[in-house]
Amino acid sequence: MKLNIKKSTTLNGEVTIEGILAVTLQANISDESAGNTYINQSIIDQDLYSQNRKLCREKISEFQEKVYEIEDRFIEEGVKTAE
Repeated sequence: MKLNIKKSTTLNGEVTIEGILAVTLQANISDESAGNTYINQSIIDQDLYSQNRKLCREKISEFQEKVYEIEDRFIEEGVKTAE
């Protein structure tokens, strides 16, 4: 008999401009499938996004980098099992 322990993390992000929500971001990262992470991006305010797309894209890239950091940590740690 063995116990398999799986770890996952959910990240939520928001890109706001002058207090107005422009984009929401969500990522689900699992140690089982690190590197095959689910990331969802929703543009909430199309006009605000269009007017500030470079800034929004920078923030989306920052979010993606954080996802990569967690994926890498999960890969380095490996799947933990106990028997």
